[in-house]
Amino acid sequence: MREPTDRYSDALLNVVRALLRGDPAAATTAMSAIAFESKHMPGGHRPSLRQLAEISERDHYQCRYCGIRTINSTVLALLSWAFPTELPVHPNWRADATHPVYLLQFATNDHVVPVARGRHPRDPDNLVTACWPCNAAKADLPLEVLRGWRLRTTSEADESWHGLADLHDALGRELGEPAVTGVAKQWLTLNQQRYGRPSPTRPGGGTPH
Repeated sequence: MREPTDRYSDALLNVVRALLRGDPAAATTAMSAIAFESKHMPGGHRPSLRQLAEISERDHYQCRYCGIRTINSTVLALLSWAFPTELPVHPNWRADATHPVYLLQFATNDHVVPVARGRHPRDPDNLVTACWPCNAAKADLPLEVLRGWRLRTTSEADESWHGLADLHDALGRELGEPAVTGVAKQWLTLNQQRYGRPSPTRPGGGTPH
């Protein structure tokens, strides 16, 4: 279990105590120890979907923080379309109406060193695959302040896992190629380009028409 990092409780306690004893100068001194440092946000656009797909494949769709296998977001959505009762997802991910797989293994990408701390948003060496819980827990914090966290190497990943993205095209055709637009269509195109269009084989040996 990751140990919590408590960097601010004592500092803020000192600030409060100084204020309560009528010593604003001491409070200011105590606050200066944890004062926020504004950093210049580098210019440039957010990573493209193509770059994020490349990062996910480089990491074999496995979280670089905890190692769990993640699942391509569009493939998950396609499965929810096919099984709305068994694999539901709420538009706002409401917990009582969303399958746990979304909350646990939804593939995301994260900046190891937060962009707010000066790194370029498209630096591939600073982009990693992350599961939803790790991404949310890390937030905009650097790894060095998170006890028990480390950045796993790509060599630690299961190279056979591709987040089901390699089966995206075959699955869509098996399900009758439901109409997709926007980001979902972009993902389908990217996955087709990366993994090709293999012909899915039914258990009996035939292929769907």
